[in-house]
Amino acid sequence: MSDSWYVETLLRNRDIIRSDIVEYEQVYEDTVVFTDFDNEDYNNMLLVERTLKNLIENNQLSRKEAIIINEVLTHKSLSQIERETGMTRATVAKFFEGVCDRIAFILGGCFTDEGYLEMLALKHNLNSAQVEKARTYMNSNKRYYSLKKEA
Repeated sequence: MSDSWYVETLLRNRDIIRSDIVEYEQVYEDTVVFTDFDNEDYNNMLLVERTLKNLIENNQLSRKEAIIINEVLTHKSLSQIERETGMTRATVAKFFEGVCDRIAFILGGCFTDEGYLEMLALKHNLNSAQVEKARTYMNSNKRYYSLKKEA
């Protein structure tokens, strides 16, 4: 069982997260750009990316793990990665999940599934039924939906 839903989500959606911190506003004839560097997901994504970079620089990823992470970060679907690497879709998903689990373990706290659920419950005053619904979603097949779609 994976323990890294938030890490996986941050990595798969990093381009969206980056674009969400920038806001453009037209002031008279000039365009003013506002950047929200206090965005929680953005800062957490940076921590995940730094941890991943450290794993790579310290040769703590296997060759296959490095290939799969690179392919996922370039927005390839599981089926595209499957065709390009010759590995099964399940193997590709397992390698990706394994690296994300390692990152979640290193960072701890809200980067683990239980830590993330605890943070959500406190931040949004969720009751136990709502937390369980979120847990069910995190453990469902929807978890890899964005990776399964063809690009």
